Amino acid sequence: MSGSLTRVFGKNGPLAKRLPGFAPRAEQTALAEAIATGLSESRPCLAEAGTGVGKSLAYLVPLLRWLEKTDGRAVISTHTLGLQGQLIERDIPAVLAALESPIEAGVLKGRQNFLCWQELEIASTELWTFGDPVFKNIQRWANESDSGDVAELDFSYPGWSDIAAHPDTCRHRECRHYDKCFYYKARRNAEKCQLLVVNHALFFADLRLQRQAPGGPTLIPTYDAVVFDEAHHVDDVATRAFGLEWGSRRVPILLARCKRLPQLKSQHLAAIEAIHQRLLDPYLGAAKYEGFMHEVEAPQFRELRDAVCTALDALAKDLVNIAETTTKTQEKEKAVGLAKTATRLSTELSAFHTEPQDDSYFLWYHNRQLRGGGILTTLVRTPYEIAPALEESLYSRIERVSFVSATLATGGGFESAAKRLGLVSAPSPVAPTEQVKPVDDEDDFLTPTPLASSSHPLRPDEGGFQAKGVASGASGGMPVTIHALQSIQGSPFDYERNGLLYVPRHLGPPASTDEYADRMLLEVQALISLAKGRTFVLFTSHRMLTVAKEQLKASLGYPVFAQGEAPNARLVESFTQAGNGVLLGTSSFWEGVDVPGEALSLVIMDKLPFPTPDSPPLRAREERIKKSGGDAFNEFSMPVTELRLKQGFGRLLRTTTDRGVVAILDARLWSKAYGRKLLDALPPCPRTDQISAVAQFFVPVPSDSASAAPTGK
Repeated sequence: MSGSLTRVFGKNGPLAKRLPGFAPRAEQTALAEAIATGLSESRPCLAEAGTGVGKSLAYLVPLLRWLEKTDGRAVISTHTLGLQGQLIERDIPAVLAALESPIEAGVLKGRQNFLCWQELEIASTELWTFGDPVFKNIQRWANESDSGDVAELDFSYPGWSDIAAHPDTCRHRECRHYDKCFYYKARRNAEKCQLLVVNHALFFADLRLQRQAPGGPTLIPTYDAVVFDEAHHVDDVATRAFGLEWGSRRVPILLARCKRLPQLKSQHLAAIEAIHQRLLDPYLGAAKYEGFMHEVEAPQFRELRDAVCTALDALAKDLVNIAETTTKTQEKEKAVGLAKTATRLSTELSAFHTEPQDDSYFLWYHNRQLRGGGILTTLVRTPYEIAPALEESLYSRIERVSFVSATLATGGGFESAAKRLGLVSAPSPVAPTEQVKPVDDEDDFLTPTPLASSSHPLRPDEGGFQAKGVASGASGGMPVTIHALQSIQGSPFDYERNGLLYVPRHLGPPASTDEYADRMLLEVQALISLAKGRTFVLFTSHRMLTVAKEQLKASLGYPVFAQGEAPNARLVESFTQAGNGVLLGTSSFWEGVDVPGEALSLVIMDKLPFPTPDSPPLRAREERIKKSGGDAFNEFSMPVTELRLKQGFGRLLRTTTDRGVVAILDARLWSKAYGRKLLDALPPCPRTDQISAVAQFFVPVPSDSASAAPTGK
């Protein structure tokens, strides 16, 4: 397919002729060839594509060509709704038209996105809906909508969970509304499509279901190939899907719905809620807002857990009796659904203990302040690894699995990602990987170092691909065999001409003191002034964002937008429209935010985004690595930090004409041995430790200079 792909992506190819603004990129063609090889040879593929490569088109073209030849079905899984919408509304239709492809494509969403006719009918009889104008609008919309998809609503409805489709209340073909059911209509449409777009949450919910009940019903129609875009999120989403969470509101919500059935005694329901609250009280009142369950004194946990489970089982039986004896159809349907929920909650709660029963998972808790007041306590059962589940549920059935992301490789390779995704063999006892060495001459950092493999697919050998360890001590100092095609494509953007990386030395390493915070914020203000606003400030903690928001709003002459003041999408829109704004954000703004043009010319990171050291998941995984003789810092913390750093850096240049500065206010990039490794992971652009160089970068270039690049962005 290589020659064919070269023509498709060439300057006279169908994409260039049919897609406005398309330009041939060698990196895009190389990525497409790697995906095509994986499809034709039935092999997994790990691929990183830098900003501007155009990864969506790179996997869509070979995927569509393969579907045309095989008459199979493929799934594209994304993490964000934004990318899902971009694919189904823009990219896929454009490529289908350009290639004149007959493939039918569609999107499939989770059940909770669809209105349930049965639940809407039941809700219409409840007192809480009487006289509610918003509920009346919902009823009107339901009768007019073809899809019943909540995304269609142009208004917010807080009671959506009460009227959405849910597996516990779904009666499938026995339901009176089956023929017009929105969810099953979407499922029938999906069955007709050869190309389906889903999100990671739905994909791994489907895998979990297949793992629990092999051969049973599935959430996604059978497929022959899958491409994970935004693949750096697969680990987290799959870990959550194959784990278990018990939130403190689950039982109260069930009981509140049960109270609407007059046959159930309210005092019995109140007793269940009281026992459940006693079960969670030790964690709600714990000294730390999160920690391991065994660290909390909870001597009656087993007895109280068993009491709650027994009470839920008894409640389920009472609900079944109501369903069997009532003559009211709606009451029967409600009781059946609530009985299923009670049984499921009992089963899930029984899986929790104060100590893990084997070494495949760990147990922890966290408390979160709710916006409306109160605290949500959650018990969590988390698997250490998702590789066994992926091997059992995915790779054993599907060999054509591609993982694609702008940030997936670490240390110039895929060892870290491959290990987490179950695509490696056990290490063999050979020479250790090269260690990260301290740098004697700090000025060497001012010279950009290109990525180890900036724009080429790594070639396979018979048994897979040999890849060096991602960092010092990875795999106990031994190389591993990665069983996947590998392709690392650098960005086609001219970072050396259009970018500048500023890392000040004078601030010293970050410190948790008011004095350091004041000095750091003075540096932030100075940088923002040089850029005349037009700045993202990315923080690693909500506490620091709150402090910065108060000071910057009082001192800056530019509009300041802070995360939490409005929905993220609205904040980005307001920031872009302002033209000289300053946007303050934490985790959700480090990736997935796209502001091309002059509105964003400076990205500031308050410090290196190392994982939170006290986080139970981090502590559990680091301890496990240490027990196996590995280096927890280099095998876990460093890859996570490197990916996050690359994501933050990637907010700056979004088009070939963009121009700007990234400032990382962390002197450890100069003073620590790992600083060189992190710097080398970033796109190659000039580096400086002098703020005067930043000032010079933003000096306007005379408009009559033929060689001038645009100022700002």
